[in-house]
Amino acid sequence: MPKTFTIGTYDKKHKENLAKRARKVQQLYDAAIKRIAQAAAPSLFDADPKKEFHFEDFPALKKEMEALMQDLGSSLQANIEDGDQESWTLSNTKNDAMVDSIIGKKKLPAKTVKAWKHPHLEALNAFIARKEAGMNLSRRVWNLTQQFKSEMELALELGMGEGKSAAALSRDIRKYLVEPNKLFRRVRDKSGALRLSKAAAAYHPGQGVYRSSYKNALRMTATENNIAYRTADHNRWQALPFVIGIEIHISNNHPTEDICDLFDGKRFPKDFKFTGWHPWCRCYAVSVLASQEEMDAYTTAIMNGEDVSHWKFTGQVEKMPKEFDKWMKDNQARIENATSMPYFIKDNFKDGDPAKGLRWEGKKKAKTTLEKAEERHAARTQEQIADIQKRAEERQKRHAMMKQTALDAQAAGKEMPEISTTALTKAINEGNLDKMFKLGQKVQKKVEKMKLAEANMEDLIPNVHEWHKKHTIKELEAAHDAIKKTFDRWTWDFTTDNSLQFLQGRLQREIGIVARSSHSTKEVAKEAFENRLKLVNKRIDMKAIGDSITHELDFAGKTKSAIVKRLGNWIKATLNDNNADLAKLRSKAKELQDKVGKLEAQAAARAAKKAGNATHIQSKAEIIQEMKDAFLKRGKKLTDSEIQVENGLCIINAEQHEFMAEHMMNITREQRKQIWNHRYGYIQTGSSFTINGYCRDITGAGKHAIHGSIINNPNIDKCADLFGRKLTEDQKRTIITLDAAIGNNKTEFPMLVIRNVDNNAIKALFKGIDMDGCNVPQICNKITQSTTPAITPDCGYLSVSTNATKNVFKERRFQLQLEIPKGAQMYVTENYTESECILGRETKLALISVKVETRGGEDYGIIRCRVIP
Repeated sequence: MPKTFTIGTYDKKHKENLAKRARKVQQLYDAAIKRIAQAAAPSLFDADPKKEFHFEDFPALKKEMEALMQDLGSSLQANIEDGDQESWTLSNTKNDAMVDSIIGKKKLPAKTVKAWKHPHLEALNAFIARKEAGMNLSRRVWNLTQQFKSEMELALELGMGEGKSAAALSRDIRKYLVEPNKLFRRVRDKSGALRLSKAAAAYHPGQGVYRSSYKNALRMTATENNIAYRTADHNRWQALPFVIGIEIHISNNHPTEDICDLFDGKRFPKDFKFTGWHPWCRCYAVSVLASQEEMDAYTTAIMNGEDVSHWKFTGQVEKMPKEFDKWMKDNQARIENATSMPYFIKDNFKDGDPAKGLRWEGKKKAKTTLEKAEERHAARTQEQIADIQKRAEERQKRHAMMKQTALDAQAAGKEMPEISTTALTKAINEGNLDKMFKLGQKVQKKVEKMKLAEANMEDLIPNVHEWHKKHTIKELEAAHDAIKKTFDRWTWDFTTDNSLQFLQGRLQREIGIVARSSHSTKEVAKEAFENRLKLVNKRIDMKAIGDSITHELDFAGKTKSAIVKRLGNWIKATLNDNNADLAKLRSKAKELQDKVGKLEAQAAARAAKKAGNATHIQSKAEIIQEMKDAFLKRGKKLTDSEIQVENGLCIINAEQHEFMAEHMMNITREQRKQIWNHRYGYIQTGSSFTINGYCRDITGAGKHAIHGSIINNPNIDKCADLFGRKLTEDQKRTIITLDAAIGNNKTEFPMLVIRNVDNNAIKALFKGIDMDGCNVPQICNKITQSTTPAITPDCGYLSVSTNATKNVFKERRFQLQLEIPKGAQMYVTENYTESECILGRETKLALISVKVETRGGEDYGIIRCRVIP
């Protein structure tokens, strides 16, 4: 069974293409009118309305009009030629589909199918290059632009001295082009009476020509594209033996009865070339095919290798319909007196003269293009064929390269104000390959020079090529020099917060200054400053990321883990890369924190195990869930995002500390009152120093420190401070109460707390290490190098902070970072100003790590320990 083929689909597409080309014509005229109106409005604002308008009287406007006419003509011609190629291609696609429907699944020789599908592109080129009334397409389009110029002179004359804006002038001109008679009626003489100006009086476009160049452009475009479509059909049908005639039909949209109605449904010989009965003709022709039985027999003969050159199909349409002969006879006088013949006469009668008869009658039918090609091809050797094909391909490539060079140069040159492409555009429109190639090379050299100048400014001006479309290179170079002069005054240091804040403020100030400037390139400078501000803001974010992982980067530099070391090195390098991907950097920083946290948790577990306290290594998810459960048990619901976990430890914020103090501590009101702010309490009172002094035996004798429970402890009454004062009964009650408060409360999840101490406290913790006369780095180095860095438990209470920023002893040069495991005894106090927690007397610590940090030119020791429950 043959494939289904529907011609209506293609003819509908052809009509859509015609409408698209018409819209393009309208767009081109709208743009041209807007352009000339904008150029003319200032000149016409106060011009003498009694004078006739001529472009010759306005040199600048004349130059703009000439450039506009060149551009409009090029665009109109390109639109027509593109439409011709589009129509030709659509016809070929339609006829290819018809051939496919006839062949079906039959295996015909490739050369036969190729001949039936020959696109006849050489005929397309000849069609575009043909002449009408001695004029090629370029000349006919040129005439349109000349008509447009005359119309503009008349239309602009009406706006002289009326003070109309460019927009109002543009609207008037568009109205006159659609209804040109209004334009000629509106022109007045000097006395005010309606009259035709000299230009209008001399304007007689002739028979069949509109007074509107716009309407003529619409008709020319539609006519050319329609003829291309029908011509392509005609050429294809001549090469198809099974097409035995054509049948012409009237369009559904045909309100007026005319010649079209006479020939609706009539059949003509396939030699009859139908491209329309009149301008804007919507009639269409379809091929008349041989019967299916005959086509089956014909294709079968071809597959069997039989000679089908003399095959005759029955039903061949040989004669013109009688209605056509009658019309020709009835209109003989009209035809003889006509100055221009319609296409159906010019195309089908010898020399376009009906008196000489139809062009295919009275002579042997000429060989088809396929037959001629087959004869020539049969006479050639394989070497000749290969050589012809090679030379044709090389010529085609060379011509394509030459034209593309010209087109590329034209496109690039139009974007640069300093470069004129008028001569190049003209050569392209004329189709002169050699000329367009040479001119294209000259333009390209100028373009390359401009691109080099652009490249030299890309360091400071972003999107410099786009700015070049609006400003000359000299203007941009001046802007670049001014921007560079400003930048050179500043030090571009991205390593310190002060420098980054300085740059941020200066750039914001400059952006405000240039925004208020009246300089023509102020937007260029503004974008340059905004672009550099984006970089500074990015570097601020990058520094914040780096600052947040100082410990982890230091760890990565010392660890034996190759993975962590590589990750740390990548982050360090990326922190100095202006092109860094912030999202990726944050992700890698988080990855480093997790990996270091895991390694440190494993080290802490080993340390705890060594100290006799083995521990389970929890995942981050487990720790988050523990904290959520602890808070939820007291009526507060936390989300995962509200919980910060670093290195296996919860970082408690102020709100969470407050909730823990008020809802999670097992302590009575009387106990709080005893511990809190009164003369012999512990929290927020100087008595805490006295109590810890007694506990540590600050007399230095070392014999009377209070160890273990204070109750019945024989050393209690022997302890005295430096001034020999004894513990009061109230202070004894405070110690007993504080011991109970700490002992009755255990942490329900692991957390990190901070304690800032001085050199003496460090000496007390590491009594086995000689630190006399050592500075912070030396002390840290001695602790690190010590083979037995045992930590001596503090006999006093340890006041710590859940928030490092609230610890009141920030000036002290050592910071203890204490990892509090789940189940450790600790009292979370209501001293919110310091985020204070209290660990019990003689709390045991296991050393994890030691490092030195430099802040503001001062060295600080960071000693990380784990509390052993």
